[in-house]
Amino acid sequence: MKIIYRNGVSAWEDFKEQVYQFIVQEKYTAIAEIGGGANPLLSFDFLKKQKLNYHVIDVSAEELSKADNRYEKKVINLEEPVTVVAMHYDFIFAQMTLEHIKEAQTFYENVYKLLKPNGSAFFFFACATSLPSLTNLVVPNAVSERLLLSLQPFRSNEKHGKFKAYYKWCFGPTQININRFKRVGFKVTCYTGYFGHSYYQKFKLLNFLEQLKTRFLLKNPTPYLCSYAHLLIKKAPNP
Repeated sequence: MKIIYRNGVSAWEDFKEQVYQFIVQEKYTAIAEIGGGANPLLSFDFLKKQKLNYHVIDVSAEELSKADNRYEKKVINLEEPVTVVAMHYDFIFAQMTLEHIKEAQTFYENVYKLLKPNGSAFFFFACATSLPSLTNLVVPNAVSERLLLSLQPFRSNEKHGKFKAYYKWCFGPTQININRFKRVGFKVTCYTGYFGHSYYQKFKLLNFLEQLKTRFLLKNPTPYLCSYAHLLIKKAPNP
């Protein structure tokens, strides 16, 4: 297992780049994106070139309806026990979805069921241990949405909805969290913790202090103060 720490400003681009790399390098063909909803990550040109069987899974039919109809979409609630699995996948990924999962244990058990033997899952989520996440967790959703738009006005152009966040199992590479995934039956392949965020860009002093904090944490990393994390897990043969 590799544990890595990086600057949070690269978290989004890192994730997208690595998803594409994993698919090509590992020659995955059966792919599922969980929580893709209105904005699936993989492009049509890439799907065609790699000849992928790609399903976009979401709990919300409304969100899926916003995505291009050329995508193959599936409405599945992975917070409820899945008893019948119609298809198994080589690779499952999700971007900024895990924060909104309340029943984390059931969710990961379902991911385990959906994966083929030795299949992998790759998740990108915000950690409960950053100030923006803690604020989002404790204030009402309507208030947090207004606060988010005041900090990042460009979010008003996003076509997906804003959903309640719970941050269950959303932490950096702490041993407690690693053990949770192991108990489900996963091998943790790589766990990357990211420090820092861009929420304070409109406020020079706060942004400067956030950058100072980020530089300090990159030199003195701790899994308990991550803003974001990438988690790569593999399905072990026997849970």
